[in-house]
Amino acid sequence: MINNGVISIGDNNKITINNELNYELLVHELEILKRNSSDENVYIALLAAKSKNKNKFISAIKKLSEKTIDVIEKLGLNVLTEVIKNYLFK
Repeated sequence: MINNGVISIGDNNKITINNELNYELLVHELEILKRNSSDENVYIALLAAKSKNKNKFISAIKKLSEKTIDVIEKLGLNVLTEVIKNYLFK
């Protein structure tokens, strides 16, 4: 019997969090950002992403200036935008 016309399929309360970083895409976007920003932390983040050092990468991302974050948004660097949302605004 369907009550009130609502059918529930699956587990709607399950939240999946994926903490894996796609370093290949991050390196690509960081190289674009490096060409458009003079923020030293972009270079540090790029080196960390190339070596797949998550702790160093996150540390560098947390030190990006507001101006650099604005450039990321203007350039449409979606992977970096998501990383910033996930790690800066927790």
